[in-house]
Amino acid sequence: MFHEIIRHTRKIKDKLEEKKQSSSERWKEIITELLIIIFAVSLTTWFHDLNEHRSHQKEVEEFLVDLKDDLNKDIVGLNNQNKAITELINQFKFARNLNKLVIDSLDKSNAKYPLNTDFRLFFGEENTGNYESFESSGKTVFIENKKLKKLILSYYNHHIPATEKTGMTFMATFTKIGDFITKNVVVEKNKNSVFLDSNFQTDLEINIIHAKENIRIGEMGIKKIREVIAEIDQELKD
Repeated sequence: MFHEIIRHTRKIKDKLEEKKQSSSERWKEIITELLIIIFAVSLTTWFHDLNEHRSHQKEVEEFLVDLKDDLNKDIVGLNNQNKAITELINQFKFARNLNKLVIDSLDKSNAKYPLNTDFRLFFGEENTGNYESFESSGKTVFIENKKLKKLILSYYNHHIPATEKTGMTFMATFTKIGDFITKNVVVEKNKNSVFLDSNFQTDLEINIIHAKENIRIGEMGIKKIREVIAEIDQELKD
């Protein structure tokens, strides 16, 4: 196509230098050659844009397949996280409901406290690698499904940062309690002075509230993920 454009351009040059034909005849042929060039350029541009569009949509398709896999892993991670937090809530409630009679009874029978004294809870990180790579390269603009794009951006740019912030706050508060219990119960055996302390009981109540909020946010995240996956399935099917 490029060679054809050059050929027609040369024809225009030759016609401009032509002296045998009348001006009107020369200009007719020049205009004809110009129209041919314009058509050729437009056709070339159209084919280029079409191929580029197909290439971009292929990238989007591959991205959505990978993203769906990441999101399914996130669902598993969030379900496991919520189970762990639920167990932690049960431990907090156990500690909150202890009294001197129960503590003495447990100690006399050498019963094991159903309490994870290190209180280390694993908050799994969301699988954001594929999204971050696609987004950082500016390719999210190639997602033509506006609803799908909005759902993806909302989950990764708004929900995940909010989740991480809440999780960090929760981790800091219950880790503090865990360290306190480890020092005063496991090391120094001061069960009554720790579990019956009013400040400690208040801290437990606060952490139970934080824990329930993290479960709520986790469930919200799962709901958002399922919405994204449903829209991805629809997009890939079309």
